[in-house]
Amino acid sequence: MIEPEHKLAPNFTFGELATTSHTSLIPSLRAEASKEPIIGRLRMLAELLQGVRGLIGAPMRVTSGYRSVALNRAIGGSSRRSQHMTGSAADFVCPKGPPLDEVFAVIVQAMRDGSLPYPVGQVINERSGGAHWIHISLANREGDPGGQVMTYDGRRYRRVERIQQPHPALQPVPVQRDDD
Repeated sequence: MIEPEHKLAPNFTFGELATTSHTSLIPSLRAEASKEPIIGRLRMLAELLQGVRGLIGAPMRVTSGYRSVALNRAIGGSSRRSQHMTGSAADFVCPKGPPLDEVFAVIVQAMRDGSLPYPVGQVINERSGGAHWIHISLANREGDPGGQVMTYDGRRYRRVERIQQPHPALQPVPVQRDDD
């Protein structure tokens, strides 16, 4: 099993992308996340987050990364097809950085100009119950180039636009699920 302090990118560790407040689930969560293909996607996700961090010039705190099926069920995750369950998505905040609306705009511009290390599947500016965070995922579904720009107001998701990303790495990563 990979140690929590193992760096997946210069400013992101395995432990940051594979943890939960449900402490009883951490050992099994990290054991699952240590295996391929999940760890490979977590490395790519960490590099994507590192790219965002470089653009905004501020630290980020991941609030949700990899979720096992058990964890997704325990927290009432958005769906059985959540990209968190494949190691392809993270939610984050920037406590000491620019406002999240500005971070969102920077990510959208980076998607347009292809300046992130991997193409983005979705970026969602989310607000619910007084909380505010950004969801970002890798473009990894077969036949889906990603590029979805969305908002969430606590009740519904709204697609703002779909960006054709001029990115050389736009080769979708096949997703394998045990439950399919």
